Amino acid sequence: MCGISGVFNKNNLEITKNVISKVNNVAKHRGPDAENYFYKNNFAFGHRRLSIIDLSSVSDQPFSMFGFTIVYNGEIFNYIEIRQELLEKGYQFETESDTEVVLASYKEWGVECVDKFNGMWAFCIYDENQGKFFCSRDRFGIKPFYFIDNPQYFAFGSEVKQLLILLPEQKANKKVLAEFIVGNEDYHEETFFEEVSKLLPGYNLEFSLAERTIKKWKYYEVKQIDVPKDFDGCLKKYRSLFESSIELRLRSDVKVGTCLSGGLDSSAIASLASAQYFKQTNKNFLSIHAKSFEIETDESYYANLVAENARLDMFTVEPDKSSFSDVLEKVIQIQGEPFGGPSIVMQYFVFEKAAKQKITVMLDGQGGDETLIGYDSYFNMYLSTIPIVRSILKYIKPTRKNLFKVNLKFAFFFRKFNGIIKRKLHKKRFSFLKESYFNRIDHSYIFDEALKHCKNDFLFQKFEMEHGIQKLLRYEDRNSMYHGIESRLPFLDHRLVEYSLSLPLAFKLKDNETKHILREMMVGNVPNEVIYRKDKKGFEAPSSFWTQYITESAKNIQESKIIKDMIVSDVPKDRSLEWRLANIAAWEKAFNVTI
Repeated sequence: MCGISGVFNKNNLEITKNVISKVNNVAKHRGPDAENYFYKNNFAFGHRRLSIIDLSSVSDQPFSMFGFTIVYNGEIFNYIEIRQELLEKGYQFETESDTEVVLASYKEWGVECVDKFNGMWAFCIYDENQGKFFCSRDRFGIKPFYFIDNPQYFAFGSEVKQLLILLPEQKANKKVLAEFIVGNEDYHEETFFEEVSKLLPGYNLEFSLAERTIKKWKYYEVKQIDVPKDFDGCLKKYRSLFESSIELRLRSDVKVGTCLSGGLDSSAIASLASAQYFKQTNKNFLSIHAKSFEIETDESYYANLVAENARLDMFTVEPDKSSFSDVLEKVIQIQGEPFGGPSIVMQYFVFEKAAKQKITVMLDGQGGDETLIGYDSYFNMYLSTIPIVRSILKYIKPTRKNLFKVNLKFAFFFRKFNGIIKRKLHKKRFSFLKESYFNRIDHSYIFDEALKHCKNDFLFQKFEMEHGIQKLLRYEDRNSMYHGIESRLPFLDHRLVEYSLSLPLAFKLKDNETKHILREMMVGNVPNEVIYRKDKKGFEAPSSFWTQYITESAKNIQESKIIKDMIVSDVPKDRSLEWRLANIAAWEKAFNVTI
């Protein structure tokens, strides 16, 4: 787990250490353990290492063998199994690292090597024989890969901020800003900065050193697989895959712990990981919980139940309102791009606490909602798959186990006959945006794509996995890596994702109960009070902080040149919208962004 960088000068000018070190060290927080470089004619690679597997310096990067040189961020969790396969083919290894396994895999299988990997990665391999860079990003985009491709440079890095050094000014991307305002971002290559792009999840990229051209292709797409027909068979297989995913993600030569919100997803991971960890080490597993000082957002009661039941050593952080205000500007700097709510700040405190406890690897629950029907929008999708009379009855007469809070005006959002009405309401709600901004938004993505898939739960969840989860992974990566922590996500093991999405809808949503198969699996492992909770919070920030921040941001919003350029009328009283505007103004100021 690390920070990577690379700069190629298209005018055949030498890349000096002064240039590459500036780019590389913007991400020094991502790799506090080592700093190294590789130089070749008109390009250079940089690397900041966070040592997780094989802590010796022989595994430092950039790493070279077979005529290849790699800079790599991430973990291949099944590297031991791949290493054994390569040993049987006659390969020899000088380290115990997964980095060496990646290069040997590239030599053996070429660009198809990524199909072998179970993990999270963003890397660039310099292939001297073929005169190219081979770059890849993991299947779901857990690890970031940003790049610029202009007349002067092809350059890449782990964070947007690294590449801003190579640009004469920081120009805002109007399309992405407009999409952020309406609540959609991170589903295409563009970023909030005009000249910076990202490699999409599940994509490879090749850059030809001779021709200075880029070729990109999608190597992975979630596929529907065969699953047992009966619930008990599906439950047994689901548990096997989930436990295997956790077991792989416990592999580490440094201290491992877990985030624990008190919700079902984090509680399931914490409980099963604790059992495996105790069996391996005879020690209690570690967890971090963020406690809210407001009763309505406090989940510590549930977290304590889980910690006691699973024999977890739990550390609690309880930031007050002033703590939020004190770190907000820092979090904006850390994220590098605007973000949609203060729960991101709460997440910051979790990783800060983990760093203080010297926990270098943290498990977390991202992906549970997307794979197991966890959001209200999935209930809307479910309603659209059944006859309208039945769907109305299910809405107005829910069962005792109903865990949804469904807003009536959105209950039938995914019915095709409602598409035109929804479009008109959407345009009216965001009428305060200039047409030049509103017209940049890809409305077909917001409406047509979602509507196209709403009648098929597999396709709809697949759509969410490919698009909706990206911003959450971005927030997670920045917050964890700022504190020198590797975040691992068991729900996003591709084997588990494909299996979960292929399950019959009735096994995930039963009697209006979300994540049915996970709840049934955790009976006896997690307290029933947690399994059948009806409220869903996550790491929620105190509501009073919202009001204070928005009030204090009024001056910033008024002075923002970007917002003045975007807005033509008063913005409706909406807490989410007000936060987004305040966040744009703060980001503009922090990064000196021009419009």
